[in-house]
Amino acid sequence: MDNETIVYLVSTDTAMAKALKALLGIYDIYVQNHLDAESFLKALDDCTQSHCCLLLELASADAH
Repeated sequence: MDNETIVYLVSTDTAMAKALKALLGIYDIYVQNHLDAESFLKALDDCTQSHCCLLLELASADAH
């Protein structure tokens, strides 16, 4: 994935991830969804050769 823009998304909301992937795909931006921080950190090594962005789903304790 050299010189490719990657958005790493950490979220359990698969519907939102699918929509974001479709939207950003229009602009040739690859979205890689991770359900948890552990799986994101395992994939982080790929970020060294690309333009990267991280989006996190943040929720307060009251939201659940």
